[in-house]
Amino acid sequence: MRKCLSLLLVFLTLSAALAAQDFYDIDTVNEIRLYFAQDNWRQILKNLYAQGKERLVGNAVINGVPFDSVGVRFKGNSSYSPNRIKNPFNIKLDHIIPGQLLGPYGTLKLANGYFDPSFVRETLSYEIARKYMPACRANYANLYVNDALIGVYTSVQDVDAYFMNEHFHTAGQPRFKSNTNTMSAVTVWGYLGENPTSYQNYYALKSNTGWDTLINFTYTLQHNPADIAEVMNVDQNLWMCAFDNLLVNLDSPINMFHNFYLFSDRDGRINPLLWDLNMSFGGFMSTSVSQSQQLNPLRNSTSNTFLLLKNVLSNPRYKKMYIAHMRTMIEENFANGWYATRGAQLQAICQPHVQADPNYLYSYTHFENNLNNQVSGVFGFPGVVVPGITQLMNARSTFLLGHSAFAGAVPTLISQEHSQDIQPGDTVQFTAFIGDADYVQLGIRQISKGTFAYHEMYDDGLHGDGAAGDGVYGVGIPVSTGDIEYFFWAENSAQGMFFPPRAEYEFFTIPVASTTGEIVINEIMAKNASFPDPFGEADDWVELYNPNSYPVDIAGMYMTDNHYANGIDAWTQIPHGYPDITTIPPHGYLIVWFDEDMDQGPLHINDKLGGGADSVYLISSDGATIIDSFTWTAETDLDVNDRSIGRYPDGSTNWRLFGVGQDQPCTPGASNGGEGNMPPVISEIEYSPYPALPGSPVTVSAVISDADADPITAQLLYKYYADTDYSTLPMGLSAGRFSAQLPALNDGDQINFRIRAHDGVNNGVISPEYNILIGFEAPLL
Repeated sequence: MRKCLSLLLVFLTLSAALAAQDFYDIDTVNEIRLYFAQDNWRQILKNLYAQGKERLVGNAVINGVPFDSVGVRFKGNSSYSPNRIKNPFNIKLDHIIPGQLLGPYGTLKLANGYFDPSFVRETLSYEIARKYMPACRANYANLYVNDALIGVYTSVQDVDAYFMNEHFHTAGQPRFKSNTNTMSAVTVWGYLGENPTSYQNYYALKSNTGWDTLINFTYTLQHNPADIAEVMNVDQNLWMCAFDNLLVNLDSPINMFHNFYLFSDRDGRINPLLWDLNMSFGGFMSTSVSQSQQLNPLRNSTSNTFLLLKNVLSNPRYKKMYIAHMRTMIEENFANGWYATRGAQLQAICQPHVQADPNYLYSYTHFENNLNNQVSGVFGFPGVVVPGITQLMNARSTFLLGHSAFAGAVPTLISQEHSQDIQPGDTVQFTAFIGDADYVQLGIRQISKGTFAYHEMYDDGLHGDGAAGDGVYGVGIPVSTGDIEYFFWAENSAQGMFFPPRAEYEFFTIPVASTTGEIVINEIMAKNASFPDPFGEADDWVELYNPNSYPVDIAGMYMTDNHYANGIDAWTQIPHGYPDITTIPPHGYLIVWFDEDMDQGPLHINDKLGGGADSVYLISSDGATIIDSFTWTAETDLDVNDRSIGRYPDGSTNWRLFGVGQDQPCTPGASNGGEGNMPPVISEIEYSPYPALPGSPVTVSAVISDADADPITAQLLYKYYADTDYSTLPMGLSAGRFSAQLPALNDGDQINFRIRAHDGVNNGVISPEYNILIGFEAPLL
């Protein structure tokens, strides 16, 4: 019976994977069928929407593949109406069944084309945006409920943890969505004080933690804009704002507090993201067609309500970058007529489905006309006019290129050169021959999706640039491991330009030789129950072994599981900047955790291993060379708690099982030929004085021992009850106990705390969470 169930799960998993293949391929119109036991499903969904409550559970069949117990709700703000048959849908596939996904997708979002008679505004806008910034994929889907056709929808990729990993190579970082649809003058991303509750009417937290990150971001944007690059990806904000203005997408944060996501990247910077583009190309008609055609490219850039514009574009360089980005989008999409051709192609894809839609929000004549011509009488209101897309953008492109903000000579890149055959530790010489420029800088990084560092380049004859004043700019940059990604920015007194033009989103690359030694995958555990990571979590792990007589830093290398075949965007790159953690000593070991918790440190991979069958790959920083790999199947017999497979002896080609049911133990962080190094043990946790008194410091202490006699470091993690993020204090050792002192607290305060301990080989353990209630007699711990 167990084998039958396993086969069924494999079949369903493979079927879901097939259904998900290119699910957002624009040439594919998907079929989604929902089935509810209740005949009055529509009224139930309306009631749930009105009450702000959860989802209605039903079943789904997507492209012929069944999904059991999905959660469904209506979504949208102005696009939703209780009197409308065709409302937008949000379908959560894993609402009841954890891990029930359509490939990597857990939530499907269907938009009804509100204020878009052309039915291409959203798909065309996202396609343009994806050239310049992280943005959703979108295509079309026919939706049936209880086998009755509701209509054709725009299907837009959800902005979720998968999206975050795909575009930022992180997961679990702070993530927010705008939580208001107000038309009032709310300061966009303004500072609202230190209390997270002040932000909850405006932002929906989509991650486990993050309020401190958001508060610090808004404070810096409003009060210290000179430091904004430390807390925000400025370039991505410039691309987003330029895109919204160019496409007259006024249902967005450049015009109101609405329709955006904020993501924190691996460096803690906020990244603004586009959302909900059905009203782009002038669909949000707060202006006439002629006013939309001539919308000021610097609109709201001096308004105290729109800090994302005012406090960024007040920097003259950022302002030139903003105009440069807008010029690039005009030249690559609109001035050459590409968008009109593409719009017609998108209409051809959805045309038969629009024609068959029994609940299309407009007439079919509106659909046929609106790509090129304005239509009126939308929703029965004669005064409501939606501009034709080409009607708007042909005139708008001409207007913008003739605007004073675009006046002046634009720098040009004539040629560039750099050093060849680069090794880690080399100084790389960059030169760029650029016309019409009086300032040039180089943006460079060696961490994929990381922050670019900026270096001024010189035309003074002293920086490997040839003769002074010859238009050739140069700079030498020392590099470490990892391939180089770089771009140039050049400007004069009037204009600026990026090279390549889509930078920072696109860039030039230079390979750097990888000196890896003979690092090997030495031991693998795919079902861990007893070996905690530094956060006390029993996650899948892989041990790496360095058989060399010198240390090797794995920073820049990639690791993945059987997602190797999906390409480099599906792999996790070990980040630079943590040599004390990512370096394997001579003849030493390093544990890497496959737990999808990349926010827990540089040795956490955004995959989980399958005990029944899976693979592990270690890939060079060149993104191509496989350093080592191991694949197992059900016959390997690794699908057992606390059983590992490893090389015996270390580094050899002989593999054997360890742990449960075997004659040798699992040995994470130690030789496979002997006992493993055990993590520390935390016991006898106490605090004093007891009871804790208002106005008095509180000392937390514990006995921490290590069976291997390794040196121990310990930390006290604490937070106020309402907070989400822990603060950290080092714990010192005295008289056999580790201790740290909390500051004096007020009557009624509640402090939650945990203790974390590490030994000399980076084994770690963390205690359960305890609490102290000031002024009340609490039970002994």
